[in-house]
Amino acid sequence: QMTEMAKALEALLPRIVCPTLVVRGAESRVLTQEGFERFVSALPDGQGVGVPIARHTVQGDNSSGLIAALNAFLGSLAPPFGRRAIRSGSRDSTFDRRVRS
Repeated sequence: QMTEMAKALEALLPRIVCPTLVVRGAESRVLTQEGFERFVSALPDGQGVGVPIARHTVQGDNSSGLIAALNAFLGSLAPPFGRRAIRSGSRDSTFDRRVRS
């Protein structure tokens, strides 16, 4: 069952338009496989990776697996990618105004 905070976060995911990697420890009991897949699919430019031999604290349980996943994701991005974080026509965020100036 999703918490209210998870529902609120999921509602915001479609607004994150930059390339985004969702990392899940393959043995996590906090983020279920179903929730993980739902979060990844809600992101316009989202990718997901399950890190083996890791629970919710992936960085502590399998740091080399996390580093490999991050390197693969970052290596897949073609520069410049920073401008893609700004959705065209967006007028509702202070972040957009700061980035454009």
